[in-house]
Amino acid sequence: MLTVSAGIGLLDTKVTEADAANPGVQGKQFNYAPHLTVNLGFKQRLPRNFYVGGSLNRVGAYYSDITNDPARAAGDYTVVNLNTGYEDARWGVRAYVNNLTNQGVLYAQIPARGNNLGVIGAPRTVGVTVDYRFN
Repeated sequence: MLTVSAGIGLLDTKVTEADAANPGVQGKQFNYAPHLTVNLGFKQRLPRNFYVGGSLNRVGAYYSDITNDPARAAGDYTVVNLNTGYEDARWGVRAYVNNLTNQGVLYAQIPARGNNLGVIGAPRTVGVTVDYRFN
């Protein structure tokens, strides 16, 4: 059996009122609010309790601060994950590759002592998990 999931997020954000401490943010895009996000996923069940699956997650560009400083832009990445495994009522074994293309992911740029501190995503990661369910 094949299971497919998909989602799309569309945002058009804008600060409509600013307080006296931050008058320059009126009309700016919300921080951490990409205009577009897309996700696709699948899981194909195979004979004898095996499966294969994967996902694609796309996040558009966004700003790390409410002033929309281009030096603090982030986002704008696509991450692909794949997995395969075996599972029954008690046991599960899964092999996976997260961030298959080793895409550089920048989640945020935070001001720190006159520079920007980048918050980055994990590089390509390969692993195996083993699960046991106590009933």
